[in-house]
Amino acid sequence: MKLQSKLMDRVPTSATLGMAEIARRVEAQGKKLVHFELGEPDFTTAENIIQAAYQSMRQGLTHYESSRGVPKLLEAIAKHEENYGIRADPKKNIIVVPGSKFAIYALLRATIDPRDEVIIISPAWPSYSDMVGVVGGRPVPVALEESLRLDEERLKRAVSKRTRLLMVNSPNNPTGAVLDTRDLGLLRDLAVDEDILVMSDEIYKSMVYDGVMNVSIATLPDMAERTVVVDGFSKTYAMTGWRLGYAVGNEKIIDNMVKIQMNTTTCAVSFVQYAAVEALNGPQDSVQRMLEEYGRRRKTALRLIQGIPRIKCAEPKGAFYLFPDVSSFGKLDTEITKDLLEWGVSLTPGTPFGPGGNGHIRVSYATGMDDIIEGMRRMREYFESLQ
Repeated sequence: MKLQSKLMDRVPTSATLGMAEIARRVEAQGKKLVHFELGEPDFTTAENIIQAAYQSMRQGLTHYESSRGVPKLLEAIAKHEENYGIRADPKKNIIVVPGSKFAIYALLRATIDPRDEVIIISPAWPSYSDMVGVVGGRPVPVALEESLRLDEERLKRAVSKRTRLLMVNSPNNPTGAVLDTRDLGLLRDLAVDEDILVMSDEIYKSMVYDGVMNVSIATLPDMAERTVVVDGFSKTYAMTGWRLGYAVGNEKIIDNMVKIQMNTTTCAVSFVQYAAVEALNGPQDSVQRMLEEYGRRRKTALRLIQGIPRIKCAEPKGAFYLFPDVSSFGKLDTEITKDLLEWGVSLTPGTPFGPGGNGHIRVSYATGMDDIIEGMRRMREYFESLQ
């Protein structure tokens, strides 16, 4: 009996979720861990959003909705994106999906044929290259320089006749880097000159620090029609388990993504969509409190990890990750993360994030201050034991 398709030979386990599963198994054996591995806010969803979902269920809004999305939510998203300089017709340019990850997958399904190449600005979330492989494409990572800036010549060398799409994530997971206008200009020029589509993953765009301005590549000249912006509610509104995301872009691409949704998930959960209307249109004070707290955690976590001898760590300007360089200890980053589990700290190795990730570890500071301080203490003890 055949139990597996050939496709499954190229579908790996998620590197980030895989670490979380390992951590759960370790804890099930009675070991207490400090969790730095998952990019998941430790805050609860705001009460007004929870009540909006509850009231929607009480009102009977629990049935199939349009595969494009609830009209009120599409309108709210269009209005929200205007704050970032992106103009979209809610009836033509937006789709709501069960999680931004599905938006990326549907976009790839809608635009990529077998053997098409996809440039991925790296280090990058491992699911990008995994999903490109799933649809039969070829991921082509382009590593940032050590300064987390783009190398123009390296970028140009990555282009071939089969290049179809460029994937960029700013603010970035795992580095926390925010691409500046110079880097975005390089990506824009390449996309226009070579006639390449762009996916801009902006799931962390509300999370920037020190007065940094986050600019969407979709707002640059000639980019609105060739860019699909992907975003969602998981990070900004602490709604990871609600599974709700969206994409904004070219009408033809969005229409094809709608067809994919029609034949797979049908639609995003109805009452979650109505809750998301409240998230966007309701009070934003809970979001502001979260961002202020992330700012405090960032400063503390960065100070503590930079205080560990032989570790280098660039200051993140966005998201909620540190990406320290631990290569000076002469051990693989995968070995270091395995060791740290024994010291009671769970985090993610840098290697799965692609070129530029080797020799690094990803530390999520989307956890309480007490855990940050205790986890960094354990990490310091471990690294000092290697001196």
